[in-house]
Amino acid sequence: MKLVNEAVDEVRKIEQQRDKILKNTRYIWLKNPSSLTRNQTNTLGNLKEMNLKLCGHII
Repeated sequence: MKLVNEAVDEVRKIEQQRDKILKNTRYIWLKNPSSLTRNQTNTLGNLKEMNLKLCGHII
């Protein structure tokens, strides 16, 4: 699991440099979807629609 978290974090960092909307979204990606708040669920839905490299590997 540690390697997965490190890989997610590395891709997120790279994409965050290109798209500032990803700032402060690390725990939204790593958190259990059933534990997300309504706001976090909406944010994750918006991020999934952005066709990010990160989404293709996690979802």
